[in-house]
Amino acid sequence: MKVVSSEKMPVKPFQNRTSKVWGDGMLNVRADRRSCTRIAARVQARFFCGSRIYAGDILDISEKGMFLSTDIRLPVNSRFDIMILVNRKVVKIPVTVRRTVQPDNPGGSNANSGMGVELTRSVQEYIDYIHSAEPFHRN
Repeated sequence: MKVVSSEKMPVKPFQNRTSKVWGDGMLNVRADRRSCTRIAARVQARFFCGSRIYAGDILDISEKGMFLSTDIRLPVNSRFDIMILVNRKVVKIPVTVRRTVQPDNPGGSNANSGMGVELTRSVQEYIDYIHSAEPFHRN
């Protein structure tokens, strides 16, 4: 059996990515490979899909996306607009659903249920809001 030295094996570092690993000490490990730091938030939001208006709370934000806690979960790749209030001005943010999270207890609501969404395009008012909240972020 031939042994290969790890010194000769090239290693590619993550570029512009954060990597955090959570686990319970056993084999249940989850890696977080988001490209932007998430900032804890509690922002009321409204979103429109078709002719309906829905409500939710944004629990974390980043320059590229956010997690919207809501009882409504739209299909992955759905596109819609989220409205938030920033400095007494309504800001419209176009997003695409990237993941959905079901409630832990069926039939009930849960703060961890909702949708992870990605910004379809950058909105300057939203980016300014994130930068003003950054000193208060948690990882």
